[in-house]
Amino acid sequence: MYIGLLCVLLLMPILPNPSFGVPNQAQTPGTTTKALKQVKQRINALQKKLRKNKDQKTKAESELQTIESKMGVLFKKLTRINHQLRTSENKLAELDAKHQQLTQARALQKTKLANDLKATYSQGRKEYLKMLLNLEQPERLSRVLRYYDYVQSARFERIQSFNQTLNALQQTSLAQHQERGTLAQLKNDLEQQKTSLDSAQAQRRKTLAKAKQTIRNTDQALSSLNADQKRLQKLLNAVQNALADLPLGIGKVAFKQHKGKLLWPTSGTVKHRFGQRRAQGRLKWNGIVIQNRAGAPVQAIHGGRIIFSDWLRGYGLLIIIDHGDRYMSLYGHNQSLLKETGDWVNAGEQISSVGNSGGQNETGLYFEIRKNGKPTNPSRWLPKRRR
Repeated sequence: MYIGLLCVLLLMPILPNPSFGVPNQAQTPGTTTKALKQVKQRINALQKKLRKNKDQKTKAESELQTIESKMGVLFKKLTRINHQLRTSENKLAELDAKHQQLTQARALQKTKLANDLKATYSQGRKEYLKMLLNLEQPERLSRVLRYYDYVQSARFERIQSFNQTLNALQQTSLAQHQERGTLAQLKNDLEQQKTSLDSAQAQRRKTLAKAKQTIRNTDQALSSLNADQKRLQKLLNAVQNALADLPLGIGKVAFKQHKGKLLWPTSGTVKHRFGQRRAQGRLKWNGIVIQNRAGAPVQAIHGGRIIFSDWLRGYGLLIIIDHGDRYMSLYGHNQSLLKETGDWVNAGEQISSVGNSGGQNETGLYFEIRKNGKPTNPSRWLPKRRR
């Protein structure tokens, strides 16, 4: 599950990304080997912690992780197939329009060629020779010859154009047939994916019902929420320890210089705010929840590197971006994840879609900004646009 995270931590010291600048610290073979050894040691410790967390999951939680991860993949496939369908439908519409234009051109050219044949037949070869023999003035003879050459050349061009139209029609008809086959296959794939998704959603509802049965009172619910927050904090601490002292060289403009001007991660209405009480006042929100429709795009608020892209208990399908200077942004409860661990992203680039993973009943994005692993109020970093 966490292989992607471990791989990127392993590769970070030796794979700087040119689009975000290069490390200021020069790397020699000796320092690189030493840093690599340190990272491996940290990764081993991180693996033990993650395995321990995995063992603590209930059967229902493990099932929920499997189902929601599968659903994330299915939603991603559906998005891709729908995009391919739109492209194929547009292409087919263009081919249909082209076929109609060629058919009209063929009819017009056919009429002109029929008139040419009729004129040639009515004049006959003898009339042409007779006219030439009756002409006594050389200038007039020259003009008549040029005229007949022009007529014959025009007829030849019309014949060539007619043949080209016939060939284009044949190729267009073949392309239409192939595109209709592609469209039919895409629609079939779409129906299969929808069937799989419906089955997964039904299974998710049953699993959620089982999970809720294990939480029988408020104290258990509070304990579960506390455990989720601690689990996230443990993950972030482990990641930051693994990233410590590594020259990532992220961004030409520091994250903190964009305070109050960062992009909103998604549109919608803020339902829960930072510091607001939850769990009957016994806990506080460490981030904000933005209500939005399922499948709505989620974008990176600032450039950085994806350091986590996976399912985490309590947060569902989660993406964490490292922006440098120990700043991170977190995007939880996604429907699908469009970026992998280790990917570099720019500000405004779509990274996921809004969902309700992590056992949520309503769709929305859970969003945090952290400095040194500690949550900070996102409203101080984002433009004041939502009420």
